[in-house]
Amino acid sequence: MFAQEQVEAKERMRRELLPVVLEEIGLVGLYMTDMITRPMAGVLADLIAESGVKVIHLSILPRIGVHVYLVHEKYGLVNNGLESMALARFGDGSI
Repeated sequence: MFAQEQVEAKERMRRELLPVVLEEIGLVGLYMTDMITRPMAGVLADLIAESGVKVIHLSILPRIGVHVYLVHEKYGLVNNGLESMALARFGDGSI
């Protein structure tokens, strides 16, 4: 059962979220407002890492969702510090 949930979560992330993350690669913050299960959070981190984006913070908040800070290696945005990172909101249609 858990393996099937992971497969479904990975496919959902690949289909729905990863293209948005890659399209908006200049943004280094990601906050998902829809309710995400723990398996999906792990899958999200793996997919992002596979695409050349480093996950520098991953927080799973029960009943809220997943909060992830991202930085794309080629931009070196982490040098600016977490305080200056843009926070993009996906899942509720706002940025």
